Amino acid sequence: MTAPLLVPDNLASTGVESLCYGVFITLTIAYAALACMRRDAKAYTRHSQLPMKIGSAVLFLSVTTHWTSTMIRLFEAFAFFENGQAPTLYYADLTRWTLTLKTSSVVVAVLSGDAMMIYRLWVVWGHNIYVCIFPLITEAGLFVCGIGMVNTLSHLNPTTENGIFASAAGQWITSDFVITFVTNIYCTALIAFRIYNVDKHSKMAGVVRLSRINLISALVILVESAAIYTTWTVVCLIVYQCASNALFPVADILPCAAGVSFMLINVRAGLGWAQTSAGAPPSSLMFRVENTAMSTAMRSEEGYNLKPFELEINESVVRETPDQSKAALDSAEQRELSQY
Repeated sequence: MTAPLLVPDNLASTGVESLCYGVFITLTIAYAALACMRRDAKAYTRHSQLPMKIGSAVLFLSVTTHWTSTMIRLFEAFAFFENGQAPTLYYADLTRWTLTLKTSSVVVAVLSGDAMMIYRLWVVWGHNIYVCIFPLITEAGLFVCGIGMVNTLSHLNPTTENGIFASAAGQWITSDFVITFVTNIYCTALIAFRIYNVDKHSKMAGVVRLSRINLISALVILVESAAIYTTWTVVCLIVYQCASNALFPVADILPCAAGVSFMLINVRAGLGWAQTSAGAPPSSLMFRVENTAMSTAMRSEEGYNLKPFELEINESVVRETPDQSKAALDSAEQRELSQY
């Protein structure tokens, strides 16, 4: 750790983090406004959204705490500690309570973001607990490594060579980055596979969603938003392994990256819901039912042309075809996926 670069690196960190925090606050306000627009939704929908709202609140508090700690450290380094004459010594001391608070808020933000991703995985897979076993194990590992990292840094001697890059702290920090990366890749891949599979089979069964946001659009939203956080996690890991002081501004953006990634999914899905609800109640789903084989058979038996027709329904789709069970299953899955 190069001492002369501590001050410029932390100043850059404060500016960049403040910018990212502003983006996160904007997305949070937008999500809150869209959530208020859904007050007329069904009680089931409101209940199913409760974990997401709790996760949003925890994520907001952790990201805000991290940014507040950064600002406190800025004022202490340049105004209060040694009358502002020794900011380098202040930033080099890793045992200060403000840094411990910052590190703890990073752990909470990462844990919250991963927990919400696991919750989405559980919901999209029809409350199948088996697909969640692996990410739950990694979440527990992240919790243990997070505590170990905070405890190690809070007791690290300021005179220790390499400081934050010391082997004692490095093992915990590297484990945190790797675990959260693996968790997000696993959850994103399985959610994407599930959405694509449901969309594929529903189209084969003749059930096509007519809302403005279909399942493939939801898949794109999920992958694009998750890519922000996973990419930044890889950047943090690379910078840390290079033992560069650039870790300070890069790592300080990590909580905001987790928050922005999470809120982008909520806001973009909420905007799609708001556009759809302008023309239909939030509890209704529209499908186009087309079955060429069935239409051909009925034309030959009844002597008239049967055109494709449209149905607007609120609860279920019932079709008297050989694919009845599959279509009903796919339509039910689409209704459940549309909530997330």
